[in-house]
Amino acid sequence: MTYEVVWYILDDEHRPVAVESRVAALWMFNGTQENPARRVGLDEFDGVRVSTVFLGIDHRHFGDGPPILFETMVFGDETIEVFGHEFTESLGETHRYVSWDDATAGHQVTVRRWKAKVAAAKAAMKNILKSV
Repeated sequence: MTYEVVWYILDDEHRPVAVESRVAALWMFNGTQENPARRVGLDEFDGVRVSTVFLGIDHRHFGDGPPILFETMVFGDETIEVFGHEFTESLGETHRYVSWDDATAGHQVTVRRWKAKVAAAKAAMKNILKSV
């Protein structure tokens, strides 16, 4: 079975439009700059970075359905510093979506979840430090 890559760009209302690869390349990277229209969301806090972007190619590798074109990833150090101490937390979290609206909602949920994780880690560390 041959897998054909279909390239997409976003129209002015954030809907994907299939295009030729060279058109997608020009749209995605205007010269050396990444097109800001790809960015659904970017939040940075306490050493954590939550980034959601339009991918430009379908990431649905199995099964049927609409193309999966958006992705949220969580980046950061292997540890989060809290009150001068390091809290170990894996940041390898990825979520994918089929629409801009789903990606926006998913980004917001991921940011809330990670802010809660960081707050819980800070509270736990504060309690540990109080008992020392």
